[in-house]
Amino acid sequence: MNKYTYNDLTIYNFIFEYIDSNMYAIVENDKALVIDPHRSDALYDLLLENGIKDITILLTHEHLDHISGVKWLKDNFQTLLVATKETADYMADIKNMRPILISFILEERDRTKGTQMLKKFEQDYKPFTAQADITFDDTLTHKWNTHRLNFKVTKGHSRGSCCIFLDDNIIFTGDSLMKVYPIITRFPRGNTKIYKTQTIPFFESLDKNLKVFPGHGEIFDLKDMFKDGKLNVELR
Repeated sequence: MNKYTYNDLTIYNFIFEYIDSNMYAIVENDKALVIDPHRSDALYDLLLENGIKDITILLTHEHLDHISGVKWLKDNFQTLLVATKETADYMADIKNMRPILISFILEERDRTKGTQMLKKFEQDYKPFTAQADITFDDTLTHKWNTHRLNFKVTKGHSRGSCCIFLDDNIIFTGDSLMKVYPIITRFPRGNTKIYKTQTIPFFESLDKNLKVFPGHGEIFDLKDMFKDGKLNVELR
């Protein structure tokens, strides 16, 4: 578990051991925000230590490494789940919740490294469906404690991708923007053209001083992603 303090706000970061995706949590006034959850003993301990009962779950997109902990949190806490309508519809179909891609990746890693991560993952994860409590097609504003959350759909990596602004200085981008990883648009439900024509101009319109909390890799300042006034990203 990593911990960041930014503008008097503490943001906890937990890394999914199987695919190295980021989960973030904020604890405040007996409530918690959890962004892109996976099952984590460290998160569970943090929530219990702070007497948390109510959790607002925020999803940046529908890929399994960013939603696998939804049922686990719902089974253990009182939750409010917020997601794009595309992500919500995806999670409502059990066929979409089979871990085909993760299983393939772990099987290959086990074969080359002699590990048994696939077996461990299959013990931890079982396919499930979930219903979102709040959905949106393009934008949404939601209040959490004294904070304002603004959501904006940013398609390209997936149909259900969005960015989540916390107040005026933090943005959770999921896999729509990362510093050390390329943006994958070739997966099913991805769209390179939409990313180039809609999502890149959106990022270029933002305050460059935003602190970015991505779906994979380290946090960074949005201005670090620009070269000659243009967003400098690699697409695959």
